Amino acid sequence: MKKKTGISFLALALLLFGFFAAKAQTSTSFSAPTMTVEPDAILLAHIRVTGFQGIVGAQYSMSWNPAVLRFLGVENLALNLNASENFGTSGTETGTLTFSWYDPSLAGMTLTDNSILYSIRFEAIGTPGSSTNVAFTNTPTVKEVVDTTFVPINAGFIDGAVSILGPSSIAEYSEARVQVGECLPNPFRDNASFSVRLKEAGRLHWEIFDATGKSISSEERWFGAGEHIVPVKAYLMDTPGSYFCRFSFNNGTVISRRLIKQ
Repeated sequence: MKKKTGISFLALALLLFGFFAAKAQTSTSFSAPTMTVEPDAILLAHIRVTGFQGIVGAQYSMSWNPAVLRFLGVENLALNLNASENFGTSGTETGTLTFSWYDPSLAGMTLTDNSILYSIRFEAIGTPGSSTNVAFTNTPTVKEVVDTTFVPINAGFIDGAVSILGPSSIAEYSEARVQVGECLPNPFRDNASFSVRLKEAGRLHWEIFDATGKSISSEERWFGAGEHIVPVKAYLMDTPGSYFCRFSFNNGTVISRRLIKQ
């Protein structure tokens, strides 16, 4: 269900508690990532928070260029978030997502620094070399964060960006950080794997999705520099057909590979 969000927590605070001055505080912040991806990649943009202590409510809008990124959904929901209740998706085809949440108990909720509040799943549909900001905005839902004093605080919002590699930079960038070979064999029945070469040590995350975008398996491991073999868990793929595996390295580079289960 697509739900429009636009409730003002400032109005709620004034109505309930009669406070009129905003706190001069900037310790609470929301941030979007800066990422470089391959053309046609499926990516997760993690929205993270710091200084999220005793927060009663938050709302804002997010925007991006819909010619570069296609919205696929939200996931990794923290707190008591609900995809249909706390996100307004009616404008996602034109590059706008609204967010609105409050703690029904009014006791305030806390998350550790750098926690993921939620993740936005996108498909990189732009032309090679294109890019877009992933920005926090006031339109149509204004930015507002309220803590347990029930006075809006001056929270910080850090915009992110997604860039799609151009033809010449794909190999250049991959050579500098990470290379992922094609699935071998492909198609496969029982056993398959990817060869991954890392130019430096780091954390490699890989996740397999079916044709509908449903996550089948997800793993993350620290690897040293060099070549490594990443096995495919074929037994988790119940239905023959197309799947894709998305690799991310140190939360930055995103590479997608297609695989076919017979």
